[in-house]
Amino acid sequence: MARKGRRATFEEKVFALRLLERGMSPDRVADALGVGRESVFRWKRQAGAGGVEALRIKKAPGRPRRLTPG
Repeated sequence: MARKGRRATFEEKVFALRLLERGMSPDRVADALGVGRESVFRWKRQAGAGGVEALRIKKAPGRPRRLTPG
């Protein structure tokens, strides 16, 4: 079962893709990295659509700052 509350790093995602390329099943990759199998499928889909760089963690846009620096 996947660990909750932890994000996989970019390096872990790339490693997961390499394991898939070598023929390891998505279930075994998920178990090896301690993530859910849906995450493995999502990473594969993202990399297929946008390359490996699509796996980088993107900062979520938050509410704009109201204070100005200075």
